[in-house]
Amino acid sequence: MKRFLFLIVFISLAGMVFDWQNNAVHSFTTGAVAGNTGSPADGQSCARSGCHAGMATFQSNMITSDIPSGGYVPGQVYNISATISQAGILKFGFQISPQDNNGNLAGTLVSNPTTKLVGSNKYITHLSTSTAGNGTLTWDFQWVAPSSGSGTVTFYGAFNAANSNSSPSGDDIYLSSLEVSEDLTVSVQSIRNALTGLWMFPNPSNERVVLKHGTDAVLTVFHLNGQRRNTDWKYLGDGQSETNVSTWEPGTYLVQVVENGTVTTLRLVVL
Repeated sequence: MKRFLFLIVFISLAGMVFDWQNNAVHSFTTGAVAGNTGSPADGQSCARSGCHAGMATFQSNMITSDIPSGGYVPGQVYNISATISQAGILKFGFQISPQDNNGNLAGTLVSNPTTKLVGSNKYITHLSTSTAGNGTLTWDFQWVAPSSGSGTVTFYGAFNAANSNSSPSGDDIYLSSLEVSEDLTVSVQSIRNALTGLWMFPNPSNERVVLKHGTDAVLTVFHLNGQRRNTDWKYLGDGQSETNVSTWEPGTYLVQVVENGTVTTLRLVVL
């Protein structure tokens, strides 16, 4: 009788372990746990015990962007792509985080229907609906560059080519990174604007924006394609105007300020 009871307990515990493993593996299909990009600050990737056992291999060019070679412009919105390729694999995953030299989040990540943010929005990862591929898979998302003076930013990423065996074993893990610098020429122009009393705050914004300018300035807003956008600016006095961008489409706009024959263009990012 004791042996029979022991056998029941053993089978029950074994079933619990099996279910826990399957549930854990299943949970990873809904997105990677925060803090596993392989960055120096994270100190680990998803190639570890209890996640996806095995060694991680570094591979370049898995993270790409439309950031110019001259560097990112503070407050500008850029497109980032994460791509993994491995023949014969039908299921993939990823996690990326843009970090400064101290491991802090640099800039702002913007998710889309195929990605989500985790870890206080410091990391971006896949969804359960965006893991299927046929030898390759790409996820696209956006990144709002940090404020002036932020310096070099590194996108750290971990990628998983899964063998779909409902187990942490047998998957191939890759690490990759993309380092981008700040466009210092634009930063100098921003400083010059501040010294001459021309600035816009907050930027990026999704609500009220205040523009500091001269008393006789003419303000015009354009889309990046050059099309003019109808915008109501309310003059507050003392050379300041405001507008509300809460109903604007997210993206980057150009604010043209014409004053005493001088034309200055500022970038406004709407979240």
